[in-house]
Amino acid sequence: MRVIAGKYKSHALTAPQGADTRPTSDRVRESLFATLDMLGMIDGALVLDLFAGSGALGIEALSRGASDVVFVEKAHRAVVTVKKNLAAIGEKRLVVQGDATAPAVAGEFDLILADPPYPMDETAITRMLTRAEALLKDDSSLIVVERSARSPQPEPPETLNLYKSKTYGETAIWMYERARI
Repeated sequence: MRVIAGKYKSHALTAPQGADTRPTSDRVRESLFATLDMLGMIDGALVLDLFAGSGALGIEALSRGASDVVFVEKAHRAVVTVKKNLAAIGEKRLVVQGDATAPAVAGEFDLILADPPYPMDETAITRMLTRAEALLKDDSSLIVVERSARSPQPEPPETLNLYKSKTYGETAIWMYERARI
């Protein structure tokens, strides 16, 4: 696994040991971030990386010009890995060990990246989307959810609309924006 583009391009990243973490593939990250770059969502953005795992999504955002990234991860082993990956590229960012379905973070974010475990039930996904929506900076902000392509589309709260979705083999990406009322 490596950083795809930007100032840390080609830098190797490590993943936590064990089967609990499923890093986003290079191909999916490349396509996702190409879309986000095209939408102007990365440069200067404040990003929240929920279910951070290795930190690959947040580090990709930093590499491409995000001004700051906050990482949230429940598993201690993954938190240690995120910190090691950040140190290896010379970055020191806030890494919160906690439940990403109810992140204990303050602030407003331009972009929220959520890569929950595939077995997570749909009720927990909806709860996470509801709480994440409250952390969006404004109506141009996005929440990106990565799931198995076999999972149903996450059911957002009525305050969010599906902006775009895409499937990459076994991986599906859904992008949500605030509902325009």
